Amino acid sequence: MLSTGQKTLHTKYRKAIQLLACSSNIYLRRDYIGVTKDVLKRVLGTSLDNEIQEFLDISNMVLKEETIPSKIFFDDILGRYIYVQGVDAEILKERLSTEHLFLLLLMYYKQSILGERNTPLLDILTIIDPSVTERPAPKAKDLLGALAQYGLITSESDETYRVTRVGENFLTPLFLNRLTIAVTEKNVSMSSVLEFFKQEVINPNGYAEETVINQVSLF
Repeated sequence: MLSTGQKTLHTKYRKAIQLLACSSNIYLRRDYIGVTKDVLKRVLGTSLDNEIQEFLDISNMVLKEETIPSKIFFDDILGRYIYVQGVDAEILKERLSTEHLFLLLLMYYKQSILGERNTPLLDILTIIDPSVTERPAPKAKDLLGALAQYGLITSESDETYRVTRVGENFLTPLFLNRLTIAVTEKNVSMSSVLEFFKQEVINPNGYAEETVINQVSLF
């Protein structure tokens, strides 16, 4: 609980946040990103779901006021609780290339806007220009592997991929709203997405309005 008049946290809450931050950190975590509900309950010393929700509500109220705003949420696709930080879009460019961002945007478009559950590798290969490399399939898998390492997507099989809630949080609401408007005001097609990608990602003038992007813990 919060102390009266102060934004402080119980020791068990601080420990849980530290565990979530480390387990979501691309450099510190082990095989999986985030923690399961059972692990979080053990750290909090509870068996009740409502106490987890109380932890989320109180912690997120404090975390959003930090120097580097962050939040904790449950990714139902990964089945794990994740800690994410808000960072400036310029930092994003140092971590992932425009090719990575395009694939994430493509999968988000197909899944969240077109309603597809996942994206087969074959669909992705039809978008990548084969002239870029003589082995487009390995190239695509390398790019997808990096997105999976960041927890932005997950592989449902060797040939299909799904955007996680982390991936959805990675793109700002303003950015996603502009994407939705861009593809619904026109005839929905891949050319609409490509045009949007060139305008908003390769030459991101729109970031002036909202520069914070949520990404998994990197620091």
